[in-house]
Amino acid sequence: MLALFACILFTAFLEMAGVASIMPFMAVVANPGFIQNNSVMLEIGRFLGIADSRSYVISLGVLALCLLVAGNFFAAFTSAFVVRTGARLNQSISHRLLAAYLYRPYELFLTDNSSRLNRNILHEVYNVVFQVMTPALNVAARLASACSLVLLMLLVKPVLSTFVVAMLGGFYAMIYLMARKILKWNGERYLKSNRELAGIVSEALGGVKEIKVFGREFEYLDRFDEPARRVAYGQTIGAVVPQMPRYLMEVISFGGVILLVILYLATGREITTVMPLITLYAVAGYRLMPSLQQIFAGITQIRFSLPALNLLCADLTEAPQISPTDRDNSKIDPLPFNEEVKLEGVTYRYPGGNSNALDGVSLRIPANSTVALVGESGSGKSTLVDLLLGLLKIRDGAVLVDNIPVTGENIVSWQRNVGYVPQSIFLSDDTITRNIAFGVSSGQIDHAAVQKAAEQANLHGFIENELPDGYGTVIGERGVRISGGQRQRIGIARALYHDPKVLILDEATSALDGITENAVLEAMQNLAHKKTIIIVAHRFSSVRNSDCIFLLDQGKIAAQGTYDELMGASAMFRAMSGVTDDNG
Repeated sequence: MLALFACILFTAFLEMAGVASIMPFMAVVANPGFIQNNSVMLEIGRFLGIADSRSYVISLGVLALCLLVAGNFFAAFTSAFVVRTGARLNQSISHRLLAAYLYRPYELFLTDNSSRLNRNILHEVYNVVFQVMTPALNVAARLASACSLVLLMLLVKPVLSTFVVAMLGGFYAMIYLMARKILKWNGERYLKSNRELAGIVSEALGGVKEIKVFGREFEYLDRFDEPARRVAYGQTIGAVVPQMPRYLMEVISFGGVILLVILYLATGREITTVMPLITLYAVAGYRLMPSLQQIFAGITQIRFSLPALNLLCADLTEAPQISPTDRDNSKIDPLPFNEEVKLEGVTYRYPGGNSNALDGVSLRIPANSTVALVGESGSGKSTLVDLLLGLLKIRDGAVLVDNIPVTGENIVSWQRNVGYVPQSIFLSDDTITRNIAFGVSSGQIDHAAVQKAAEQANLHGFIENELPDGYGTVIGERGVRISGGQRQRIGIARALYHDPKVLILDEATSALDGITENAVLEAMQNLAHKKTIIIVAHRFSSVRNSDCIFLLDQGKIAAQGTYDELMGASAMFRAMSGVTDDNG
């Protein structure tokens, strides 16, 4: 950044020198005898060995031309430097913002909108960098140039220059003060409408199957139009206001030079005496006007985009102060787990919730056992799983692994033991290998571990025998080119890739047909007593062979035992299994 500001100052100096060189050149052109009457120019001529007036004029012309070319070259270089700096800032801030989101507590994702986060990273950062930060750098560059030219004018004609600068600056300041409130209102409205628009587009493309089935295309297009109209209006205001003063100011500045010439001619005064001064003001005005216009445009653009800057600053300020290098999970040793996982009096309430999602839950899961969590929707199963995954921070009670409390200091070590299979598997438009070795860079993928995980998930035969490119087959976005059962098996293989000691299946078979579910359950049976398996399920066929089943109701453990024990002891369990009590 220091190099950029040094470049800005040097460019301003060259521009001032280039404009200043015009005045003596035009003075000599208009009056060659000026050299003989000016002791300074005579001394310079003797020092440089210039003997005649013709050579002096040519030398001054070449000097002025070289300074103007150098000034323009460095001005172009400075502009490119500013753009390059902006591009680097865009990359850096986008990275920081993504890191801020990834390392924020999971609870915040439950209340935030993913389309908002997506837009902030991909669009708002770009807008802030190139509509706030880059304009600010351009304002600094143009301000340095304008100040150098104003200084030159003040040295030549202090009174007249003061009047001209005050008039031009005052005019721009007046327009900005008049437009400031409009720009603020327009920027806030534009940001809000843009976010609304992004949400509608995300919703429409994410639910395209249902939209087409129910014939709701027109409704979504209708919803799209109003915020799109407001966005277009905001873009128009943001583009027009910065250009407002330009045309009038050009008339005032260059018209003033013409009027000055006419005035001198009308009064019968010799035009050659003021030609150098007129030329100086013309060239200075030619250089100064774009600078003033760019300063005004930059300031108005910054004012328009301040709401987006405030939004990003809030997200970056609230982010935890953790860098990705501090959380390189691959370098963290797993928490020792050989005996059991225990929950002791665990209570949890979601932020803003009116009641506890879990209320004094205590349970024990022996190592290498298979346990199941069942219960009606809202009973607390998913909350309990999220606690076991280390995604939620308990309010009361404790989670212990081999009698070691799981806390914020060792939560990552515990997570190194855990493999997780959700109901809906996230698959990228990539190869089978990269989807199994999820998040691992290509050069670090352990292909033997990929194949082993696929074999454990009963997926290897399908990959080798039915896919055209085997493990290199690209499966399409969300895995659209394979069946639901194969998607779930890829999810299981992904969870097994790092060879975890604990495998958690969260409704992993609820969307599968009976035959496919049995194939997935067979893969789980092959892992029984080799790993600790925790199954969350609605279908009781998924949990029948579990060593222990925990029945949850309203955030509490209502009953626990084997399948047969619960069928005999719990009316709720029998009702959920489809068996009704018949007392008569």
